[in-house]
Amino acid sequence: MNREAKTRIVYVGKKVTANTNILEPEPIPELAPSIYRIQVCADTAGVLSAIINGQVLQLNSANALTANALYIFDTVVPKNSSFNLQYSVDATMKILSIVEIPAERA
Repeated sequence: MNREAKTRIVYVGKKVTANTNILEPEPIPELAPSIYRIQVCADTAGVLSAIINGQVLQLNSANALTANALYIFDTVVPKNSSFNLQYSVDATMKILSIVEIPAERA
């Protein structure tokens, strides 16, 4: 099995609705256990949350991301896990990308 990092999602200019799942379809970890490296920049300040197995986990210490600023977050995604993202306000994601990295390479 190829254990190299893999780009899973890239959205540019994607409009999102407050507190609604962003990723369509939800990515399924292929390199589990793995790290999802999330790169995000939104045009509106808001809180980004990861939804892992139904648990809502607010990123950035639950603080709002600054509008038009680029952030990078790493989160562990166990084998057989569901994963999605939500944003607390309506916004346009200037960039939203997810790269899956094998845990042993992180």
